[in-house]
Amino acid sequence: MENKIKLEDLKKEIIKLGSKLNRLNEEVDECKIKLISFKKYTGLDMPYFDMLIANIFKNYQITLDTLKEKNRERPMVQIRQVLTFLLTKNTPFTLKDIGVILGGRNHATIIHSRKVIKDFIDIGDESTLETIRLMDESYYDFIMESKDK
Repeated sequence: MENKIKLEDLKKEIIKLGSKLNRLNEEVDECKIKLISFKKYTGLDMPYFDMLIANIFKNYQITLDTLKEKNRERPMVQIRQVLTFLLTKNTPFTLKDIGVILGGRNHATIIHSRKVIKDFIDIGDESTLETIRLMDESYYDFIMESKDK
């Protein structure tokens, strides 16, 4: 009897996980649609998101899959936070979209990341500014011009 109960519990959990997977797949599809519409909206040959990921790989040899991991080492966290900041500032993605893109993080994590980077920019943190420059030089130039005013 005990095995039967456990088997029923396992079946229920499998059904729950299947529905969660379906929801996540739908969210990923929504993000892909937004990325395509962003490409059309900006007229860029290479979507902004792809450019950021390419620059991260070029400068740090880190892939998007690596960024999605639950790695809390400072360099990885900073790169992920700067990516989050740039995506919230320069794309039509919602906080939830960005969380999905970065491995299922929730909107509160995205808000926190954005605030941390904004605070570092405000105090002129060189490491943060250099990370931004390596990811998106034009946005870095915009920040520097704003500071001069």
